[in-house]
Amino acid sequence: MALLSHACLGLAALAYSAAAVAYLWHLVAEVPGAGPRSPRGGGRAAAARLGTAGLAAGLVLHGLAVGALAVLRGPVLATNVREGLSLLAWLMGASFLAMDLRLGLPILGAFVTPLVLAIAFPALVIPTSDAPLPPALHAGLLPIHVVAAFLGNALFAIACGVGACYLVQEREMKGHARVAGLWSKLPSLELLDGLNRRLVVWGFALLSFTIVSGSLVAHGAWGSAWSWEPREVLALVTWLVFGGLIQARTLAGWRGRRAALLTMLGFALAMVSFVGLSLCPVDRHGGTFR
Repeated sequence: MALLSHACLGLAALAYSAAAVAYLWHLVAEVPGAGPRSPRGGGRAAAARLGTAGLAAGLVLHGLAVGALAVLRGPVLATNVREGLSLLAWLMGASFLAMDLRLGLPILGAFVTPLVLAIAFPALVIPTSDAPLPPALHAGLLPIHVVAAFLGNALFAIACGVGACYLVQEREMKGHARVAGLWSKLPSLELLDGLNRRLVVWGFALLSFTIVSGSLVAHGAWGSAWSWEPREVLALVTWLVFGGLIQARTLAGWRGRRAALLTMLGFALAMVSFVGLSLCPVDRHGGTFR
C-alpha cells in the first residue's frame, strides 16, 4: 500500500504540473480584441479547461494515495511531515477546484496550483517516519482534529494565493508593470478582497476548532490540555494574526493590500509551525508522541 500511495502521489504531481502550466498559459496568453475579463475566448478557454482537467485528474490520483495510506494506517490521515504535506496539498487542490467550479475563476489557478505543486513535491522526497501513535490517540477526536487543521491551512493557502493575485492586480492597475494586459484578465480588486476575507474567516474558524479539539485530545492522552510546546505557541500566534486581521477588517476597515500582506504572513507562520517544527521534532507534534 505504501508503494501504491507513493506511485499515485508521483502521478498526481505530474498532473498538478500540467495543470499549473495550463493555468499560467491561461493567465499570460494574449487574446486579440478581447474586452476586459473575457477569459473564455480561443486558446485561453482551452488552457483553462486543460488546467481544470489536470487538477481534477491530479486530485483523483492524489485521493488514491491518501486512501491507500488510510487503509494501511487507519483514520488518522497524517502522522508525520510527509503525510501532512500530502494531505495539505490534496485539500488545497480540492478546495480550490470546488471554489472555481462555483465562482468560475480559473485565472486564480495560476496563483494556487503552483503552490499546490510546491507543497506536494516535498512529500515525494522527504523520508517518512513511522513512529506509532499511542493507543490513547487511536480513538476520539484526533482524526477530526487532523482534518480540520489541514483544511484550515488549505484555506489559508488559497487565501495567500488570492492575496498574491490582489497585489499583482493592484500593481497592474497603478501602471507600474503591465504584463500582457493582466489587469483586464484578473478579477477586480473588490472581488479578490472579498474572497480573501471569506477564506480567512473560514480558515480561522477551522483553526479555532483545531486548537480546542487539540486541547481535548491532549488532555485525554496525556492529562494536560496545554503544555506550551513550540507548535502550540506558533498555532496560537497564527490564531492571533488571523483573528487580528478579521478584527481589523471589521473595526478599522482594513482592506486590500494590508489584508493581503497579513494573510500571507499568517500562512507563512502556519507553514513554519507545521514544516519547520516537524523537520526538527522537539515535542509530541514532531512525531515522538511522548
